[in-house]
Amino acid sequence: MTATLLTIAACSRPVAPTTYLCPGGDAIVVAFRPRFAELHLPPDRTVRLYPERAASGVRFSDGRYTLHTKGGEARLERGGQVLLSACRTAEAIPEPDSAPSPERARQVADSIDGLTGALEPQTRRLQPEARGWQPRVLSLWADSGRAVKLTVTEPNGAGVMDSRTEYYFVGGRLEVVRGPVSQYLFRDTTLILWTTDSLQRAAEIPLRDMVARQNFVLGEVRQYLAMFGVDH
Repeated sequence: MTATLLTIAACSRPVAPTTYLCPGGDAIVVAFRPRFAELHLPPDRTVRLYPERAASGVRFSDGRYTLHTKGGEARLERGGQVLLSACRTAEAIPEPDSAPSPERARQVADSIDGLTGALEPQTRRLQPEARGWQPRVLSLWADSGRAVKLTVTEPNGAGVMDSRTEYYFVGGRLEVVRGPVSQYLFRDTTLILWTTDSLQRAAEIPLRDMVARQNFVLGEVRQYLAMFGVDH
């Protein structure tokens, strides 16, 4: 199935939608209304769904299409058959073990990669940093105005963009950074783990250096997101 876009739209004023990312690259985008929901079926069809009694969570239906939501998860059915399931908002991506470890950073990044892989990002090109250099290219995947994933191309000594840094966000906050040389794990904007590109823990790092690197990375990502009009 090609990527599915579902929008429950506002009837009087715009409502910020919530994006549920589904396995396989599909997506459900929902903007909830108190009395009903509007289901937009590409390319140009709208179906109004009304709330129904549900054993748990919230259920909207018009007798043919049915949308179930519970917490950060959603499922879509048509005629009683499941079209999309196990769809989650970025905030509801299952958290691996909370202990700071390279494996936890890998799991968070892999989860987000799997959910955004088939979606098209917004892109920006920066001015080349030197004459004859290629420009950096920024790509942003966002949900309801909050960052989910950001990639930035990185130059080699000749100015060729042959690598990139990847930033991963959970609930709009930076969680994992994977770069050509170092990788970082954040918790509530605090840098809690610094590893090498091979995911080996770096040597014991003084607290002042951790704080300096934390502030540098957060400042850099804020500048990048501001180019897309996204706060962090």
